[in-house]
Amino acid sequence: MKKFLNLLLVLVLIFSVSCSSTYDKKEENNMKEKKETVKKANDNKIKVVATLFAQYDFAKKVGGDKVDVNLILPAGVEPHSYEPTPNDIVKMKEADFLIYTGDNMEPWVNKVKEVLESSGVKIIDASNGIALLKGQEHLREKDDKNHEDEHDKDSKHKEEGHEHGDHDPHIWLDFDNAIKMTNTIKNELVSIDSGNKEYYEKNAADYILKIKELDKKYKETVTKFKNNKIFSGGHFTFAYLAKRYNLEYSSPYKGFSPNAEPAPKDIAKLVNSLKEQNVKAIYYEELVNPKVATILASEADVTMLLLNGMHNVSKEDLDSGKGYLDFMEENLINLTKGLGNE
Repeated sequence: MKKFLNLLLVLVLIFSVSCSSTYDKKEENNMKEKKETVKKANDNKIKVVATLFAQYDFAKKVGGDKVDVNLILPAGVEPHSYEPTPNDIVKMKEADFLIYTGDNMEPWVNKVKEVLESSGVKIIDASNGIALLKGQEHLREKDDKNHEDEHDKDSKHKEEGHEHGDHDPHIWLDFDNAIKMTNTIKNELVSIDSGNKEYYEKNAADYILKIKELDKKYKETVTKFKNNKIFSGGHFTFAYLAKRYNLEYSSPYKGFSPNAEPAPKDIAKLVNSLKEQNVKAIYYEELVNPKVATILASEADVTMLLLNGMHNVSKEDLDSGKGYLDFMEENLINLTKGLGNE
C-alpha cells in the first residue's frame, strides 16, 4: 500500500510539472505575441523627431496615438550649443519627419540635411509662413535702442559655435505662430497619412482652441499689470510674447545668445533702473546659468522669477507630461508676480 501511494505521488508530481511547463510555454508564447503586436503597432506609427520641445509637444498633441514623437535633445540640455552625435543622426534617419524651427535656430540641420533626405526623411521647417522679428524690432526701452557700442556690433548675435543671424528665431512664444506651427505639423501628418485626416484635424482644432483660450487669458491679465516692462537677466527669448502684449523689456544683453557676456556698464545701468523704478523681480531663463540675473537680483534686492522659453525642459518636467500650454500658463503667473496687478 505504501509503495502504491509513493508511486501515485510521483505520478502526480510528474503531471503537475508537465502542466506547469506547458502553461509556462503558453504564457511565454502569449508574451511574445503581445510584444510582436506592440512592436508592429509602433512600426505602423508615423515617426517624428523634433529638435526643440515646443514643436515636440505640438506634434504629440496633433498626432496623438498614431504618431511616435521623439525629442532629439537630451532632457535638460541647453540647445544653443547642441550638435547632433552619430547616434542622434541614426535616430533621425529612422524617422519619417524631422521638424525644426528654421535655419536661424538650428543651423546644424543644414549639415545633416542631405544625409537625412537621402534616407527618405522629410525635413519640415516649422517657421514657414511666419515673419521673423529683426533684432531691433524688440520692444526695448528707447535708451537701449539708441545705445550700441562697437563691442555690441561685433558680438551682437554671435555665440560659441552658433549664430542666430539678424532675426529672432523664438517664434513659438507668440500664440499666433504656435497656431501656424501646429497647422504646419497637421498638414504634414495628413500628407503622409490621409486615411486619418479627420483624426489629425480634430486634434489640431481642439489644441488650437486651447491656445486661443490662453491667449485671451493673457490679454485680459496684461491689461491689469501695474508695470509693462519686463526686466531680464538673460538674452531675452520673449520678444514675440512682449510685442504681442505691448510689453517692453530691458536686458543687459544685446543679442539672442545665452553664451554672450554683457558689458559691465550695461549691468550697472540695469541695476540703477531696477532701483529707480521700484521693480519687484528680475527674470531668468531655463537651463541657462542665471549668473547675470543673480547679480542683478542681489544688487537691486529684487526677486528672481523664471520665464520658460521651452527650447528644452528638464527630465523631471519631460517625464511629468507637462506641455507647452502648461509652461505658458506658468509664465503668465510669474509675469503677474513680477509686474503686479492693479
